[in-house]
Amino acid sequence: MELSSENTCAVEFDGLGVHFEAANGELYVIAELGNPGNPEKIAPALLKGNFPGAKTAGATLSIDPSTGCVLLHMILDEEVNYDYFEK
Repeated sequence: MELSSENTCAVEFDGLGVHFEAANGELYVIAELGNPGNPEKIAPALLKGNFPGAKTAGATLSIDPSTGCVLLHMILDEEVNYDYFEK
């Protein structure tokens, strides 16, 4: 998988997108985790998962207000290797 001329790419797994963008020596990742159907009910769990990022490996969880989809946002150093994802 390669980045486009705009330094972006996206893949889809089971209808959920994962978007990548490289900028300023960092790789920005936004992954769609699904739509729980009731954002108000899931919001407390997302907030607990974000504090202090211990359950998200430093990533951030949010809800897309236009779709209700839960998103995971992560910023990685572009030099990260595959072993990082095996931990």
